[in-house]
Amino acid sequence: MTRRQRSDRPRALLIVTSTAHVDLRDALVEQGFAVTIARSLVAGYAQIRRLLATDQPPRPTLILLDVASYDPGFPELPGTLLAAAVAAQMRAGSLRPAWLVGISVEHHVENDSEALIAGCQRVIHLPLTSDDSQLLRRLATRPAPVPHRETQPEVIRVIEVLQAVAQRVLYVVQAAQTRIWTPEEVAVVLRWLTPYPAQSGSSRKAVPETESVTKIQQLLRALGGVRSARQRLHSIAEQWQTRYPLHGEILRLFLDGWERREIVRYFVDRGLYEDSRIYHCIKELPRRICDQLRRDQAMRHEVIGAE
Repeated sequence: MTRRQRSDRPRALLIVTSTAHVDLRDALVEQGFAVTIARSLVAGYAQIRRLLATDQPPRPTLILLDVASYDPGFPELPGTLLAAAVAAQMRAGSLRPAWLVGISVEHHVENDSEALIAGCQRVIHLPLTSDDSQLLRRLATRPAPVPHRETQPEVIRVIEVLQAVAQRVLYVVQAAQTRIWTPEEVAVVLRWLTPYPAQSGSSRKAVPETESVTKIQQLLRALGGVRSARQRLHSIAEQWQTRYPLHGEILRLFLDGWERREIVRYFVDRGLYEDSRIYHCIKELPRRICDQLRRDQAMRHEVIGAE
């Protein structure tokens, strides 16, 4: 196939956070779509910005978004909010219009309505039917309208509020996922959110002068705020249950409010580990978390497929 023939093919960007959409990908390929898969909402948004940039030539494009999903690293970013943010940018003219198609494995009228309000022009339910396949192929032959172009003005005002919220959430997520974390910064966050000790053994309330409240607020904001930061750390503790079970359990106990001495006594009294092992794991916890944040960041940018 020549480069020109490839550029004439309609594109389909499939934004999914699991591997349960293989049949949909195969069906799109069979219909002649050039399929790209983004394994997170953040990676999907980066692809949307690239594919629909206004300085790029127009090309038939379908954005198929799992509206029931959440970004693996940012639970505050669900699929519907990403759809609302993208729709707002299409309305503002900063992105070329494309067909926004919500996909879901479950059929709930309320969820479908939320997706349509957010800006999706269609919602389909998996597994894909022959009618769905025909619909997607038909959409690829028609120019995509600007989302909510024909919506009543009084309804638009409500939708614009949702889109403004979506844009703010997306801004916070982008700021967080572009930060390159250091173990020292992770330690600051841990000391603020939990009884994780400072190097001197002091409590988290005794914050060193160099770790100002402003810096702590900036770090927490990069993680989406206090609630989101705690959710991220809980998520990491769960991820570690297989790979780093001791570190995961220690992190969970700190998040539950345990002091270092209580954690050490808990494991030693039960004969599970020697105290030196526990102290070592506690000391290296910030570095482990830092490495996990970087791995998550790399995973969020994973994109499969080609033009």
